[in-house]
Amino acid sequence: MSAPALAIAGIDHVVLRVDDVPRSLAFYEGVLGCKLERHQDDIGLRQLRAGAALIDLVNAGAGVPTIKNRNVDHIALAVRPFDEGALRAHLAAHDIAVEGGAAGNYGAEGDSPALYIRDPDGNMIELMGPGITKGDTAMTPNEPPLHTPDVAWIRIREGLSFRPLHFAQDGYALQLRLEPGTVIARHRHTGDVHALNVSGWRELTDTGERAGPGTYVYEPPGNNDTWRCLGDEPCVIHITVTGRVEYLDDAGNVTTYTDSHTAHALYLKWCETNGQVPRLAMNAARNTDL
Repeated sequence: MSAPALAIAGIDHVVLRVDDVPRSLAFYEGVLGCKLERHQDDIGLRQLRAGAALIDLVNAGAGVPTIKNRNVDHIALAVRPFDEGALRAHLAAHDIAVEGGAAGNYGAEGDSPALYIRDPDGNMIELMGPGITKGDTAMTPNEPPLHTPDVAWIRIREGLSFRPLHFAQDGYALQLRLEPGTVIARHRHTGDVHALNVSGWRELTDTGERAGPGTYVYEPPGNNDTWRCLGDEPCVIHITVTGRVEYLDDAGNVTTYTDSHTAHALYLKWCETNGQVPRLAMNAARNTDL
């Protein structure tokens, strides 16, 4: 009898959205005896060791957890063995969509490969493989030079598309294309952003400043702005993003966000729809600045 394509070995980690991270740390460390193992300040993440697993704490932001507003971000299940091809085939046979993947997410065993799916109630489930040791360099090879004009534009919405260039756990590199008149709604960055105008013009709505071909713009963490494409030609910008881009309502509340994982999921969906083999994996290495 052959081994099943998907065999759960246990829970790798649970991610909780909490209203007060220091208060929760005091509880999980002081009361339950968990030990803080790792933190990622750009997204406010704290990871605590709970036996063989991890409990991750992340700030809930504007959505304070209640009974109706779930505070569980996702549950990670340890899968042994982890054969990505067999897992994808198994999930497809059950009409379960894979929303994204990663080559090196940090879990209870260190950097590990993972796939993301949802249960029938919409809860995110991360299927996580064994940890990758530092000697396993074959798992994360260097990417070959990329000729960007050969990369297809992927539609985000009307008037806005992107070319994915590189994905990492804490950020990604892309080219963003705005058609004339397209507006980027008010948003806030949780990490550094480096942007270089390749062609066309854009205007920062709050200040009236304009950026044209060859103009470089740096946005620090916490920067809050909105901007639009000027003129009669598209605006193309080469961007390196770390952390999240959080979109805000008029009261400053976060309504939605994008990050390397949501962008990678959109890229994988485009590949699936267009019959393309995904070329870009989710890498464990940190992005290199422009």
